[in-house]
Amino acid sequence: MTIAYLNGDFVPLTEARISPMDRGFLFGDGVYEVIPSYQGQFVALDYHLERLRNSLEGIDLAINQSDEQLVALLDELCRQNGSGDHGVYLQITRGVVEKRQHAFSAESTPTIFAYPFTIAPPSDGSPANATCFTAVTRTDKRWSRCDIKSTALLGNVLHMMEAVDDGAQEVLLFNQRDELTEAAACNVFIVDAGKILTPALDHHILPGVTRRL
Repeated sequence: MTIAYLNGDFVPLTEARISPMDRGFLFGDGVYEVIPSYQGQFVALDYHLERLRNSLEGIDLAINQSDEQLVALLDELCRQNGSGDHGVYLQITRGVVEKRQHAFSAESTPTIFAYPFTIAPPSDGSPANATCFTAVTRTDKRWSRCDIKSTALLGNVLHMMEAVDDGAQEVLLFNQRDELTEAAACNVFIVDAGKILTPALDHHILPGVTRRL
């Protein structure tokens, strides 16, 4: 049984409930992180928390929890779900409102939700164990603030379905200048003549944690 965290409580995932008037549900008004944990040890946790804070700032959403409190929350969540390799999904939305309207109040109470899911063990880096997949190319039609890790991922979803419909597993996205930005679900790195190349960061690209490792 998977245990989730929701607004201060640890509950079975199947019993976690949010209001349909949560702005995350109504507008996708929230941000998230997915943090890998191998046998209880988080990978690049400081970088993930830094990006989370940047995303929260990008949508003008303040939370009362310190980084130390978030780490304690995540540690306890992993403890309650037992040993193993997990990806931990952490989502923070602007919370529940009485009336659906685009403008938001600074007095909102954020909704904080997290749950773990099983991930594969870390790769040993051997070329023989590398995962190969196919990708299609498309013009990037998502919004212009992809540097914010927003829960509003419909643009990514539709691009990914274009790949699936063409029998591929990913889609490489290009801006209006025919410059590579990223893929629907990941950053892109190219190895050329012994050099690792990747698009420069701007508002159209999520600052992936792997770039910093």
